[in-house]
Amino acid sequence: MNTRPHLPLLLSLVFFGCGQEASVTDDSPPTCEVDDRDEPYFSGISKTGSANYVIKLVDSNPAPPAKGNNVWFIEVTNPDATAASGLVVDLEGFMPDHGHGTPVVPTVVDNGEGGYTLDPVNLFMPGYWEVSLTLSDPGDSEGSDDDVELDSVTFRFCVSG
Repeated sequence: MNTRPHLPLLLSLVFFGCGQEASVTDDSPPTCEVDDRDEPYFSGISKTGSANYVIKLVDSNPAPPAKGNNVWFIEVTNPDATAASGLVVDLEGFMPDHGHGTPVVPTVVDNGEGGYTLDPVNLFMPGYWEVSLTLSDPGDSEGSDDDVELDSVTFRFCVSG
């Protein structure tokens, strides 16, 4: 029996999935053009946490945040509006539509006077991202190594691809 006449049919089923479109389904996450969960990016966008710490995204390189590695420059102020230096800043990037985060943990540099550099902020694929920044006190003066969480905020961006 000669199976070669069926080879083109078999290959078309493999590549085209029995006639179903592989690119868009009804349950696909919205594209950035129509997604309304994100916030418009602008240099200096700021968020106030529940404990009244303010985190300002002074700038992003590239701006707006883009697919791949980004560098974020933030400023943090205490509830009394003074610069908050010497804190531990943790970043967690998460894509709720895909159920995963980013595997890359950025290096955080305390630049003094409430300024911090986070590099790289890895937004490795296009789509809706929730990037949470958590502020912690690095421990008390009595030698405790336990960080005490102070506040957190979440920035929401849609990254084009």
